[in-house]
Amino acid sequence: MDGCLKGVFRLGCLAAIVVAAFAVWWFRDPIGRQATHWFGRHSTALPPVADTSVGAPTPTALASAEAKLEALGQRGGPDSVLLNANEVASLIGRGIDCGFPFPAPAVRAMTHRLAGADSSGGVAVQMSPGVARIVVGPVGVILYRHARR
Repeated sequence: MDGCLKGVFRLGCLAAIVVAAFAVWWFRDPIGRQATHWFGRHSTALPPVADTSVGAPTPTALASAEAKLEALGQRGGPDSVLLNANEVASLIGRGIDCGFPFPAPAVRAMTHRLAGADSSGGVAVQMSPGVARIVVGPVGVILYRHARR
């Protein structure tokens, strides 16, 4: 093949590749279902969260938060405990029982980001009956056994 036949052959190959790519794109759903049938479904589960991630509701953080709440409720226990971001996230994810006030600007920022709505409410978190006062600080949440006098 020499001369113009070479150019026609290349043009024909390019056209065949474009038509094949268009056909694959057009029939991508049935092709994907057939591939899933042959090779099995791939997992879409999220990877496990490391305990070192900030604000991650991990089982370790939940156990630590529950131990701190239990110690706060015991007679002769500490007067206050400091919960870090992971422990607070774990308590929020665990259950919803009583109100837990967040600063209004933080709530507005979160709701704007998540739902586009404005709110000045709180996030409900299940707390031990031994908690009398909650203070949200820059490094975490402090739970007090006694209310401020």
